[in-house]
Amino acid sequence: MAPVVFVNRFLVPKEGSSESECEDAIGIRPDASSDEAVAYPLSAAVSDGASESLLATRWSRLLVEHAAEVGALHPEVFDDPGTLSAELVRRAVEPWDDQIREYCSRRQTEGRPVQWYEQPGLEKGAFATLVALRLYPLPFADPDDGGPKLYGPAEWEFHAVALGDSCLFHVSCGEVRAFPIASSAEFGLNPLLLGSRNHDVDLIASRLAHTCGHLRDGDELLLTTDALAAWFLRGCEEQSHPWHELGDAADKGQEEFGSWVREQRAARLMRNDDVALVRILARTERNR
Repeated sequence: MAPVVFVNRFLVPKEGSSESECEDAIGIRPDASSDEAVAYPLSAAVSDGASESLLATRWSRLLVEHAAEVGALHPEVFDDPGTLSAELVRRAVEPWDDQIREYCSRRQTEGRPVQWYEQPGLEKGAFATLVALRLYPLPFADPDDGGPKLYGPAEWEFHAVALGDSCLFHVSCGEVRAFPIASSAEFGLNPLLLGSRNHDVDLIASRLAHTCGHLRDGDELLLTTDALAAWFLRGCEEQSHPWHELGDAADKGQEEFGSWVREQRAARLMRNDDVALVRILARTERNR
């Protein structure tokens, strides 16, 4: 039986922050529930808003919304950094001043107008990382059948882009391929960020890394922000097969996954930062 995919998503704010303050964000198009067997193309994106910038939460949510939407509408976009960069600038960067006006107006209505010392931050803009992919089933056909190809997931192909230290992990047959960072020591070294006032399409395109691959029965893809990615890579370096522990926590649902993240923080195994995870499993339905 050909594999389908199952998509799970998790957001856990840093200790002391509420869900509304979480600066990590997730976008998936078309949307799919965790128990839905997906046999159609989909796009997913994860972003980590930089805490030192104002409106980081708003910016990271805009980025994942538009990255996932562009991937769903334009199948080739993750193979063409120039096109993707132009679309992100058009959809997210160019309307940013409208976002600022709406924010200032709401603050005024709430009786807490923007203060003079906040203006430089608003003028500078917000910043965030991004990792995004498009995943689609490859066509297959009976080699003895001279008719048209059938559309179905004999295997899946993915194309992904990244800017900064949000990561994609491809787990297959007990091996892990990491993108764009392959070592836990690389975290905390001033990652590249996409700014809400960066209109330079060529510069953004030059900073986007690209990868691709195939997803087969039993494989999984993990899109993560930096705190979880660093934990995962340390586990790989220690040969502890961290995808098993992560999968066990994810299989128990959002509440239990949040508890597991907090346990890792308490044990100082994971930095206290927002956590975002999209987990995509390729499974035959009967073997899920």
